[in-house]
Amino acid sequence: MKYVLLLSLLGFLSFEIQGSNAIESEKGKKLESKISMHMSLLSDDIKTYGESHPRIAMRRNIIAATWYSLGEFSKAIQFYELALDSNLENYQENHEEIVIGWKNLASAWDQMGKYEKSIIYHEKSLERDIQVFGKAHWKVAEGRHFIGQTRLLLKQYKKAIEYYMLALPEYKNIYGEEHSKVALLYNNIASGWSSLGNKKKAIEFYRLALVGLEKTYGKDHIHSKTVSDNLENILQSSKD
Repeated sequence: MKYVLLLSLLGFLSFEIQGSNAIESEKGKKLESKISMHMSLLSDDIKTYGESHPRIAMRRNIIAATWYSLGEFSKAIQFYELALDSNLENYQENHEEIVIGWKNLASAWDQMGKYEKSIIYHEKSLERDIQVFGKAHWKVAEGRHFIGQTRLLLKQYKKAIEYYMLALPEYKNIYGEEHSKVALLYNNIASGWSSLGNKKKAIEFYRLALVGLEKTYGKDHIHSKTVSDNLENILQSSKD
């Protein structure tokens, strides 16, 4: 039996309505033009300031982010790594610019499905955020959530649940018990327990997830229906 995992770095699975092919093509051309412009400016900046200047890292991050928007994640990673190398020559590892670089790389590796690589940067970011903000902070809760998602995708279910449960108290404090972000956590905790064969725990958390989703979106929303289907499937399998 397959259960649907709801994932999003912004807190929930999003469904984007795509425009026509002509509009998408025009958007792609504009982004490629932007890359070309910044590549030219990058070349000039390197000649003027040298490889290690913060301006070089900024320019490379812009190019990387544009490749990311085009879905060219391997090219994005190439420029994110170059930007990070430049920033490491100017800042300590606990500097915000370095952490942003780690998070950018984690996101790009996630998009490529290379979770064993993304987890490295997620964990480095979390360690730094704990040092700077303490454990009871929304950035730390968010970092734990991301690691939980990645561990789940790596089929490391016990570790995934551990990180989700660490994130849960702060999410509840920040958003409230029945917020969609809390419901997302509940759903993914349930998915982890389901994968471990603990149907009782899975049912408990699917039910908690469904309460929040139906209150936020209503019963007919796709998110509510997805979790409702997850719950129905596991209830049915428990009877078999």
